[in-house]
Amino acid sequence: MNALKYVLLWRKLRIILTNALERERGRLGSEQVEIVTDFLSNNEFGLAHDHLLDALSDLELTPLEETQGLLRKAASLMWPSE
Repeated sequence: MNALKYVLLWRKLRIILTNALERERGRLGSEQVEIVTDFLSNNEFGLAHDHLLDALSDLELTPLEETQGLLRKAASLMWPSE
């Protein structure tokens, strides 16, 4: 994959995961939001994805339906064979 394709993929992932975080922001603590935001700022999309899921799980919350769809989309872009 050439550099431009990676840049476009990263932008798409950032948008998708930021949207997922925004849907869950009110259900998470500010520290958890900050951690996910930091991962996104550093292009650590897999860590952002996993931390968002873990933070919700730690609070015994299920991701909202729309969030689940966004997280599935992000996962399919990051890990296409899974």
